[in-house]
Amino acid sequence: MIPEETKKGERLSAFEISVTNPVQKEVQHIRNCFRAGIHEVVMVCLEPAKLSAIREAAMGALPNDTERISFCLPAELSEKLMALAAKSKSTDTVIHGRRTKVEYQSLSPEETERRRQALAQVAAGSIKKIKGKK
Repeated sequence: MIPEETKKGERLSAFEISVTNPVQKEVQHIRNCFRAGIHEVVMVCLEPAKLSAIREAAMGALPNDTERISFCLPAELSEKLMALAAKSKSTDTVIHGRRTKVEYQSLSPEETERRRQALAQVAAGSIKKIKGKK
């Protein structure tokens, strides 16, 4: 277990990175995060089979908290971070007696990849221009 906490707005999230601990120990770590006041826990594991076993055990042991637990492989982590960022940007304010709620949604994986590629092309083009002037 390598816990990482991040606070974005009023939401506190924890990233549990499973490396060597047994499945039940990882479930206990998730439980401890909720007891400590964490709003959402993201379990990250290198091995898909172990991640699946942790998911199954956590869903059985923590049935009331299933909406607050996410599971991902390292390759899926950036997408999860963007989704958490979008969720934390949501606001609920009262202005002149009227309640206004704004919710942001994360991008689809396809849109995220398209934007990442466009940004990479722009950056590569800028680097080529800078190198060409030298």
